Amino acid sequence: MAGGLIGILGNLLFYFGQADQIAYLFIVNAVCMFSIGFSLVLVASMQADTIEYAQWKTGKRSESIVTSVGTFTAKVSTAIAGAAAGYGLTLFGYVPNGLQSASTLQGINLMMSIFPLIGICLSLIIISFYTLTEKKYAEIVADLHG
Repeated sequence: MAGGLIGILGNLLFYFGQADQIAYLFIVNAVCMFSIGFSLVLVASMQADTIEYAQWKTGKRSESIVTSVGTFTAKVSTAIAGAAAGYGLTLFGYVPNGLQSASTLQGINLMMSIFPLIGICLSLIIISFYTLTEKKYAEIVADLHG
């Protein structure tokens, strides 16, 4: 949640930056990238936790399926993000190697700040439904090994 809030703040600050404020934009972008680190660690931890949780619920340990689905999901997400960037640039009228209109620059700004901010907000809503606490996880592991 803290990483998400940092990301929201960073992306909001990025939106209000001006093209000639290079140092400001680099610093704010670094804050945004820092916040992404939280989610990368979180996903790896949650993926490992779900292996024990699934074993506890079903009696079957299936780390290979959980790990492969996680890898597949990451690859599909990367493909969707790449396609979305290309479609977004087209939608906002990006002209390669040319001068960009004010509306194109505004669209690029939205793609780099507000759209990720919306994604972070959605991820915070989704993660709020994840109720597996450290205490509950310890109980599950103890039950499995007991």
